[in-house]
Amino acid sequence: MTGLTDLNTTRLMLVYGAFPALAGIGWWGTMHSTFKNGLWRHLTDLVRGTTEAIPNTKQKLIRKWTGIRPLDDYLSLYLAFFLSGSRGSPVMALQNRYFVSQYAVMWSLIQLQCHRKESSALIQSSLLFTGFAVQSIGAAPVVPVWCAAHLATSLLSGAPTQFGGISKSRIAAIPASVMLSIFTPLIMSPLSRSALAAQSWINMWQVYYLFSDLFERLIAVAFTSSTLSPAVATSRLYSFAIGLATVSHALVVGVVLLSKIAPKLPTGYDHISFIKIFWPRLRLEKAGDMFEARLHFLRWDLAISALSILLWAVACYVLALPPGTAMTMSDASRLGVKIFARVCFTGPAGAAAWLLRERDLLLSRNGNAL
Repeated sequence: MTGLTDLNTTRLMLVYGAFPALAGIGWWGTMHSTFKNGLWRHLTDLVRGTTEAIPNTKQKLIRKWTGIRPLDDYLSLYLAFFLSGSRGSPVMALQNRYFVSQYAVMWSLIQLQCHRKESSALIQSSLLFTGFAVQSIGAAPVVPVWCAAHLATSLLSGAPTQFGGISKSRIAAIPASVMLSIFTPLIMSPLSRSALAAQSWINMWQVYYLFSDLFERLIAVAFTSSTLSPAVATSRLYSFAIGLATVSHALVVGVVLLSKIAPKLPTGYDHISFIKIFWPRLRLEKAGDMFEARLHFLRWDLAISALSILLWAVACYVLALPPGTAMTMSDASRLGVKIFARVCFTGPAGAAAWLLRERDLLLSRNGNAL
């Protein structure tokens, strides 16, 4: 009974303490800091002003997409944000690729956990709202809030491994839907010859959460007659998430290490470092610098969202321990070493996927059917 009380206390501390604090820090590090630096005012002036050139690019910003002024302003604002400074900088290029891959893993895990709810309407609304919020104000303030909401509600309606109304075919379709909705537009945009096509692909990516849900529903049809069990479908999803995280992490780490060992090999990468890519700064290096403000935003966005998803996964694993199980200091140390090793080799999102897979295996051994 004491163990259950301690676990519940820990869960409440995370829900009402740690995750709200992380959301606040994430808001401060992203929106507040860059607002003070003038990034959003500059982008707003670009959207509503007379100039058409996107900073640090040769492209002209296309402002009319739907004919609805508020929606066009919304799309144009984030077009300017994603396109300005995204090219010509090795640090920004590596940071972008790493963040997108890690977030794609986070989104896969969020989709899976949302699909374990009882109501299909709740599944769709929670996913769409989360995706819209992340795209609008960043992952750093939103992901901790989602983690807190999940921990606050997931243990109130039975075993956390029950899938409720979602089918195994939908789970099996998540990897393909993530690749199509998140990576395809980002690959096609720089390959496009016209500014219209390039910016259209970015606009499609801005509403990835809509396309993710659509592709998932369409692709799921191919798995309806499959004999695949929910357990196998979930295991494959975890393998996809861990593999994607590992590849992106190894690519960035390899480029940074190569630039230090043989700085002349990766042309233009001689000034990059782990700190410049991953480490969020308390202050911007150059006040009023739009490129630095954007990089500052993305560093905080990655750091807080990744830390939150990892902390949430640890909580999910610990809460799945059999009732009465006491985790000793030695057990906690071993788990900590394993998590640290996973973070080093797969990044925080990959470590979170591994923890959730271990959680499911633990519950399966304890008799909770997947």
